[in-house]
Amino acid sequence: MTGAIDVILDEHRSIGAILKALQNQVAACRDDAVRPDWHLFAAMLDYLQAFPEVRHHPKEEQFLFHALRERWPQAAPLLDRLHAEHEQGAADLAALKGAAAAGKDGHGDLPAFAVAIDAYAQTQWQHMRTEEQEVLPLARERLARQDWQAIDAAFEANLAPRW
Repeated sequence: MTGAIDVILDEHRSIGAILKALQNQVAACRDDAVRPDWHLFAAMLDYLQAFPEVRHHPKEEQFLFHALRERWPQAAPLLDRLHAEHEQGAADLAALKGAAAAGKDGHGDLPAFAVAIDAYAQTQWQHMRTEEQEVLPLARERLARQDWQAIDAAFEANLAPRW
């Protein structure tokens, strides 16, 4: 296994943990006894912006997906779909960040926010499953040692402290 694959899997676990924590925090607020902490929701969404959107997805596309496209063009439909999911995820995240900002301003709609968080989390988990179950095995099979050297170096740079 390459270092990049270990990093990608670890990053997916981190992303998943934030998604689950966000869902749990929102779910706890459905009971009127717990007030929504829109600042906490916004901070969790800021992490999803700062890490997956800025550091993780661009490296997947620039290094892993690019090398796979070069070595095995038949992967293009799958990689195109994942690229579109990255773009849609960024748009969905921007909408969630806007909803959290409205909440901080006293105009939050918790039920709608909860539905949107659940939908976003589900699509992100499906996206990560596709990468782990389809892209990574394909990359292990099709990429050459020199491809992995560049990919490993790019992802190992993510191991620096995230915050």
